[in-house]
Amino acid sequence: AEEDKKKKDEVETKNRAETTLFETEKLLKESGDKFEEADKQAVEEHLAKLRDSHERGDLDAMKADMEALSQAVYKASEAMYKKTQEAQAPEQHEAPPQPEAPGTYEADFKDVGGDAN
Repeated sequence: AEEDKKKKDEVETKNRAETTLFETEKLLKESGDKFEEADKQAVEEHLAKLRDSHERGDLDAMKADMEALSQAVYKASEAMYKKTQEAQAPEQHEAPPQPEAPGTYEADFKDVGGDAN
């Protein structure tokens, strides 16, 4: 039973590593140009380390590398999100249009008669 548990942990760790590698590579292809250069390099370095530990089959290293890669991706994504928010902030804080004169409202109307002037 202990051997089965160990084998299951090994398979699950390898599968998580493969999924993490795939998803991170996809993220870099789709959004890598939006990351800060230093953050992108950190993600690529951790990605290479995880790829290496996965190829060697080193479970402990895979777990550590997945955690480090996850943190690097989080940091890069957070910085990208802040940059995007700052770029959009001026657009969101524009003043609403003001009426032309106090008490004047623009509206559609239909003349139904009544006043002969």
